[in-house]
Amino acid sequence: MSSSSERVCAIDPGVRNLATVYDPDGRTFSVTDSKSIMMNKFKAIDQMKSLLKRMDNASKPAPTSSLRIEIGGVCTDLNINRVAMEFKEFRNRTAREPNTSPYPPMELTDKEKQLLRQLAKDLVAINVEEFEEFLFENNGVLPERDWEFVRRDEQVETYLRRREKYGLRGFGATKRFRRETSDTSASMSSTKSEELSSLDVADIRSIGFKDGTLEDGVYGAMSPTTDVFRTKSAYVDDKIEECNVLALIDNVSDADPFTSLTIRWRVTENPPVMRTFLKSYDHIYLEATGFTTLTNGDRISYQLLHSIDFPHLTPPLKTHSRGQVAGILFFRQIDKETVQIHGRAVFAIPFERARALFTHMVLVSMSKSCINIFFAAQMKKLRWALHERRKNSVADFVCTSCRVTHKIAEIGPDNKLYWTKVHVCPFCMTQVIKSDTSITMRSEIAAGRTTLRRKKKAKCSTRFLERGAFRPTGSDTT
Repeated sequence: MSSSSERVCAIDPGVRNLATVYDPDGRTFSVTDSKSIMMNKFKAIDQMKSLLKRMDNASKPAPTSSLRIEIGGVCTDLNINRVAMEFKEFRNRTAREPNTSPYPPMELTDKEKQLLRQLAKDLVAINVEEFEEFLFENNGVLPERDWEFVRRDEQVETYLRRREKYGLRGFGATKRFRRETSDTSASMSSTKSEELSSLDVADIRSIGFKDGTLEDGVYGAMSPTTDVFRTKSAYVDDKIEECNVLALIDNVSDADPFTSLTIRWRVTENPPVMRTFLKSYDHIYLEATGFTTLTNGDRISYQLLHSIDFPHLTPPLKTHSRGQVAGILFFRQIDKETVQIHGRAVFAIPFERARALFTHMVLVSMSKSCINIFFAAQMKKLRWALHERRKNSVADFVCTSCRVTHKIAEIGPDNKLYWTKVHVCPFCMTQVIKSDTSITMRSEIAAGRTTLRRKKKAKCSTRFLERGAFRPTGSDTT
């Protein structure tokens, strides 16, 4: 016979309609009688559990929400609940918001910055040679045997290099940046993609003309901060999901308002057809803007983009596929109101089957970007003109005779991009378009410095008050 501790109840699976409950002692009960027996047994078990729990709690010390620790002979009470709440808040704060850097702050040494400056200078020089070859040897025409015409947008034509005619001359290979054990020692090298074959990349050129100036082109293309980067991308419509300025090597200044050198991170949006089986591509690249001259003395402006690899600082993310991109855009003044555009871009193809779809996407993006950059310059000028008008209280927010509606991109306090409709008369818009771009840029630089000083002053004042340096009259100083 089984002991009382081994007794269990079970339903006999052999009985179809009337279930029978068995007891290990060999006694059999009907379903009606067994219900009360089972309930009594379960109740006894619950009572035993409650008794054991009370006995266990009685033997433990009283729970406390604070912990006394001793450091250097000084005892301190640490509130455990408060620490847990603060840790939870810290984890919530560390969750990355859109358009913020996925990496820790990038700090570069002077040696590393100098290497990056030299890299940008060399890449610009390589492409200036090809631009001069296009201008003076080919008379501004791409050889049909090497280039295939693809599309035309306004006055800009876009071509794709024929696959058997690739010759990249080192442009397009991701530059690998190595930092040695000593922070003062760094080196630069090219990855295996130095010898990119026609099956790996798409080499694209966009050539044509657009109304504007050299300064308009580089002003519309450049974006010194992340917020300006986002608004410019919205105007250009280059299908960028996320972006961030990781490091500012050379900032714009009054002396050189259009010269800058930065390291950036961006995520390119995939076409809807590819989103189901291909992750979005992100790029870590060097961007440079500025002016240079041709051998005949002509002054040109440029925007350079080139992938760069920092294995120790910017490792690939699990959420994206790391892409390779290299591109440069030249602007050359033909007459007082016309600019010649010459853009070149080299994109890595994810895999051969996606070549047709991927190539079409970057072709359209590059062709439209060459045109929309000047539209971005106009909208940035308009935004600044409206800002100055409101600040000086010369007139209302809108022109008196409202005729043309434009949308201005703004980054709100919640870090989201918003569109604001403004109504401008044609005469005022013409004044904005023809205004001196360098004056607008220098005014923005001065306003940026003023805003930065105010933020620093407010931050210092907050710290001053937090330290207790200011006390109201009549307050207790003990």
